[in-house]
Amino acid sequence: MEVMGGNCGYLTTCGSIAGGAQLCYTPEAGIHLRGLADDVDRMKKRFKMCKTTSLVINCEKASDTYTTDMLSKIFTEEGKGFFDVRHTILGHIQQVPLNLLNVKFLFAE
Repeated sequence: MEVMGGNCGYLTTCGSIAGGAQLCYTPEAGIHLRGLADDVDRMKKRFKMCKTTSLVINCEKASDTYTTDMLSKIFTEEGKGFFDVRHTILGHIQQVPLNLLNVKFLFAE
């Protein structure tokens, strides 16, 4: 799951704690190939031990190279036979409050 936060991982970290995420990628820590390989191995071990769900949260700017789409593809490829991957991008959907959209619509008429 990708969340907003720009270059600050505070929102990502709070969301990870509140949601019980197993992995949290922030701009402050970054994403590195060696660490990513370790994370994939750790996820495989979790699912071997009968874990049924896991949550990975990625800050939108944690890495220019390892985007949420790229992470999803890596976890999908490496996790074959262990787990399925579904990704979503939150935050931008919630960026403008619905009542604000209604106000703009009323004034546009």
